[in-house]
Amino acid sequence: MGWLAWLALPIAGVAATVRGGLLAPDYADGTMVRAGYLGRTADGAFVTNHAGFTIGSGSRSARSDTFRPRTTEIRSDVSGRFVFEHRGLPAGQYVFYAQVGGSRLAWKVLRVGTSTDATVDLSIRLSERGALRILVPSRDESEVWLQPCREDGRPLLPGLSLDAWHVEGRAAGGAVLFDDLEPGWYRAALFGRKNVVRTESGSSSVLELVGSWLVRVERGKTLRVDLPAR
Repeated sequence: MGWLAWLALPIAGVAATVRGGLLAPDYADGTMVRAGYLGRTADGAFVTNHAGFTIGSGSRSARSDTFRPRTTEIRSDVSGRFVFEHRGLPAGQYVFYAQVGGSRLAWKVLRVGTSTDATVDLSIRLSERGALRILVPSRDESEVWLQPCREDGRPLLPGLSLDAWHVEGRAAGGAVLFDDLEPGWYRAALFGRKNVVRTESGSSSVLELVGSWLVRVERGKTLRVDLPAR
C-alpha cells in the first residue's frame, strides 16, 4: 500500500488549504493540464473541484470559484513547473490529482482536517512512470476508462463512481495506450458503442459497458493487458 499517501491532520476551525506542484515535461503546447480533487467529507457529503489550462509560452493560470467558499487555482512558471492550491476544504478524505493530456495521471489520497495547511507533490519522475497497453477483444469502436482504485478493487473513496473521475482512451487497431501513469492499481472498464437510433441520414449511439477488470501499473514498465471477450 506504499502508493497511497495518507496524511492525518488535526480537526479544528472551519477549512483547510492544500497546496502542491507537478511537472509535465515533453508535452506539446496546447496540451491541457489540470489539478483537482474529489472528497468525501466527515458528514458524508461528496465534494469536487478542478481548474486547468493549455500549456503554452509564458506564465499561465486558471481558477475555479464555482463552489465558493471552496476554490481551486493552478499556475505555471518559467521553469516549467505547475503549482496548485485548493482552499476552503472541509474535513474529510480526499483524492488529489493532476492530469496532463489524455492519459498522464498522478494522484494521492489524503485525509485532511480543517484550518491546517498541507502539501502534496504530484510530479512523476521519468523512472517512476508506468504505462499500460490494453488490447480489446474487438476491433469495433470502443473506449477504455481507467480509474485508480485500491488493491482489492474498491474505489479510493466510498461511493466514488467510475464516471465521476477517470482517464479514457479510444481503441485504435484493437488497442489503447495509457503511457504516463502513477504506479498503482486501476479499474479498467471497456465500453462498446451501441446504435440506438437509425435514420436515413445516419445513426446515434451510446456507450455500453462490456466489463471491468483490475489492473496494475508498475514503475518503469509498459505492461500489456489482454481484456477477455465476454
